[in-house]
Amino acid sequence: MTKPKMTYSLIETADLIIGQSFKIYINLVSVKDLQNKKIVFSNVKNITVDTQPIAMKISVDKKQAEASVDIFVKSTINDGDSITFNIDTTDNDFATGIFTCKAKKIDPTSLILTVDNAFLDLPPGPNVPSGAHSVCSSVPGSSYCTKVHTVIKDPKGNTLSGVPVLISEDITGNLKKFNIYAADQAAKIEIKTVNSNDQMVINSDGSGNVIFYLYTHKALSSVLQLITMVQGTAFIKPATSPVYAISSDIQSFNYLRWPNIEGFWSGNLISHGPDKFKVMITRYDNAQNNDVIIFYINGKRTPYIININDVNEDLGKYSHELPYDIFEYGKQSAFSYVVVTLGGDIMPSYPTNLVYMGGAIPEPDPDVKRDYYPCIVYTSAGSVIPENTFINYDSIRRYPANNINSKTGLFLEIVTSDTDKKALPLNAKVTKLTVYINTESGPEDNPTGKFKKDYTPDNGVFTDSAERKYIQVHIPCKDLLNIVPYGETGGYISFSYEVSINGQIKYGKIWKGVIDTRTNASSPCQ
Repeated sequence: MTKPKMTYSLIETADLIIGQSFKIYINLVSVKDLQNKKIVFSNVKNITVDTQPIAMKISVDKKQAEASVDIFVKSTINDGDSITFNIDTTDNDFATGIFTCKAKKIDPTSLILTVDNAFLDLPPGPNVPSGAHSVCSSVPGSSYCTKVHTVIKDPKGNTLSGVPVLISEDITGNLKKFNIYAADQAAKIEIKTVNSNDQMVINSDGSGNVIFYLYTHKALSSVLQLITMVQGTAFIKPATSPVYAISSDIQSFNYLRWPNIEGFWSGNLISHGPDKFKVMITRYDNAQNNDVIIFYINGKRTPYIININDVNEDLGKYSHELPYDIFEYGKQSAFSYVVVTLGGDIMPSYPTNLVYMGGAIPEPDPDVKRDYYPCIVYTSAGSVIPENTFINYDSIRRYPANNINSKTGLFLEIVTSDTDKKALPLNAKVTKLTVYINTESGPEDNPTGKFKKDYTPDNGVFTDSAERKYIQVHIPCKDLLNIVPYGETGGYISFSYEVSINGQIKYGKIWKGVIDTRTNASSPCQ
């Protein structure tokens, strides 16, 4: 007669990290009453575990039993060594659990979780997945969930399967403010409290993936900083971003003081060259370290935040900088902020009303490290534009003029390769390519001639006739039309790009040139 099987929280062929400790959960289900059930470990190799009979907790109906047992992987073993153990009931009435695992080293950076949507809204009602593999919206006002993910690897880049990864938070109490679902978005993940810390354990899948989804609750605001670790080791990594769960309709009977912009009181806000301005947040009642301030424009949140590390330095002083391009040129802007406290309380501010009238000279960040080749810039006709040379109207117009199927604008290529270390790795994701313009005057939607604009790549990786792989970004003709230079020297244009590699943000080198796209064409870009 076939014996029933026990179920385990660990995969029988898991990769286990050298020095790792974890709990294994063993469950029994029976049609007969279970009484005084015990389990025992045997055939133990390269782990430390209690080998005496271990009593199980029996359910009220006596049809189920559970035990949790601490396992310690020895720290003196080598990468690739075998790890074995068996699990039996002392009555020998369930099938033996036979574990044949491998000892592995881990790349600690592979523990870093990528949060797809850092800013989440609170739902108007129940918030559950609409179906398997549902896509989480990132549109402000309807962003109620986010995918969180990483791929567990060894130092050589090989994926590790079955690794028990512990996921917790830096401040206890926020994890339980979310509904958490497994990769298929069908099974809900249980949060356990161990030593007053809320946590969950997820085993990496056969391809090394650790994936779960966070769904917000109605009326439960929070700031969640996820932490990933391998217990028993020093490998502890924070996620790429906290998760901010905040209502999109914030009301209050006691608004905080408006944000103060250095050198500005009311009316038009004008920069005299710098691309950033200083802002002061007045100290508010019961301010604490680890409070978070999120900035809003016209009631819509921006990606700009302040983490309060020292209330004496971060509040009541012009100690924070924000980019001028947070505002739309020539339009009325209501500039405000929201404080999210450690306990999840929300405190909105009054707005500072202004109209931004330009003047900031945009430029790529000079302080970040840039690892990869600059983009290659092509005219609409497909010719390469060398760095430090001119872009004019002929560079972006249609060829031939009467062929509606021909191209306009600029085409930028970012070279990818896994053999050329200066090229972008094939697993990289280009999050944005930015054009920076500094000229006398510009196109209709940016008449000051001083602006920057972000673009996302065309889908996929392209391959040319020489088997060179690249990512392509298109800059439309109208975005660069009628840019007027400074006298005879030309206007200044540059391109840079930002990428995400295994959850880390990196940057490409800067392409620089000059630009003058004035034209007398009756129907330019047509």
